[in-house]
Amino acid sequence: MIARARQAVADGYGEIVLTGVDLGAFGRDRGQAFAPFVARLLEAIAPARLRLSSINANDFTPELIELTTAPRFCRHLHLPLQSGSDRVLKRMGRLYRRRDYLELVSALRRQSPDIALTTDVIVGFPGETDTDFAETQAVAADAGLTGMHVFRYSPRAGTAAPRLGLPVDDPVSRERSHRLQAQADVQRQAYETRFIGRDLEAIWDRRLPTRMRGLTDNYITVYAPERGQTLGTLAHVRPLTRSADGLLCA
Repeated sequence: MIARARQAVADGYGEIVLTGVDLGAFGRDRGQAFAPFVARLLEAIAPARLRLSSINANDFTPELIELTTAPRFCRHLHLPLQSGSDRVLKRMGRLYRRRDYLELVSALRRQSPDIALTTDVIVGFPGETDTDFAETQAVAADAGLTGMHVFRYSPRAGTAAPRLGLPVDDPVSRERSHRLQAQADVQRQAYETRFIGRDLEAIWDRRLPTRMRGLTDNYITVYAPERGQTLGTLAHVRPLTRSADGLLCA
């Protein structure tokens, strides 16, 4: 894997994204810890930067938290929450509780105050009450989450959830989804606004008719006038203002 990443950098890629179905469990079957592997990969891909994709809260170690301040480690983590209610988390079979999640967020922000934290949330899980949903909203706010993928629960064959009973009515589930997504948009915009006028590093990921779109290391979408920039390369940018879906640079 390290050799493939090195080759990608040699081919001109400015960012390597480490992804997996259960990323934090990587190496566990061989008795190897995840954080040392991440450190080796980060060193091997210089000068490119490294981004971790979704990783469960219960898979974080002090060593992995410390790595978030390493040069070229993207200041963005995707931490699935699913629910902010301990009761719902237990019914889901999750291995963490809201206190664990918030303590991890606090530890990450002590290490890297500007880190962007995004998440996945399921609304309308069987048995979810108004109180459970309110607890999810509270955790999302307390954690200062900067992006949320909000999913409405739907039954899947072969899973235990449909047997739990207490289905949530479709209009209720839909309304909760809209409310949480609106909250996510407000929190994202507040976070992005903090970086107007600050120097950031972005990777150009799309060429539009008159401008380039990029993604900063802390997961902010930026736009700049098209000047022949090369896709996949890193550039320093300074946002001047915001638009509906990101920040605008000179």
